[in-house]
Amino acid sequence: MSVIQRQEYYKDPPKRQIIDGVITMMSPSAGVYHNFAVVNLTLILGNHLKDSVCRLFVDGADVFLSEGNTYVPDLAVVCDKSKYEGKKGIHGAPDLVVEVLSPSTTLHDRGRKKEVYGQAGVREYWLVDVNNLLVEIYLLEGDTLAFAHVYHLLDNEEINQLKIEGKEIPPEHFTVTIFPDLTISLHDVFKNIFEEK
Repeated sequence: MSVIQRQEYYKDPPKRQIIDGVITMMSPSAGVYHNFAVVNLTLILGNHLKDSVCRLFVDGADVFLSEGNTYVPDLAVVCDKSKYEGKKGIHGAPDLVVEVLSPSTTLHDRGRKKEVYGQAGVREYWLVDVNNLLVEIYLLEGDTLAFAHVYHLLDNEEINQLKIEGKEIPPEHFTVTIFPDLTISLHDVFKNIFEEK
């Protein structure tokens, strides 16, 4: 067997999700900025949760939400260990789900997946846009994830222009609703991305 044949043999199967009973292939590989954002958020959330009952799951954990809906979010936080202990994947709604947007997943992340996450009871949902340096926050209201806020990291030129126009400078930090003792800097979320744009 050649080296290439061995690599193909041991290669992980492509990641897929099930959305309304339809198998949907995920992007074959994430872009560099997507990866930077996932790593940055993993460090931020992981450090905050290290002494908590809540657990952080990073890209690869199946989340079984309902019949025909199994998702693989970029990050998920689960505070009820009965949802994962002794099980393959997470069974039930995580408390927090984070999706880093990519061209092939944006419609699903903003549409049907957000709807199902809300119906399942996900308390907080973030969409992270590495191209526009945005974090959109959605919070559970009943069985719907309702838009709460968008945070946008501006560069110095944009900030100076707002000052010239006498407009308010948007905040560069946000507090996590389900963890009120955690405030996150957009500079930390977009570290190694903001500097290159």
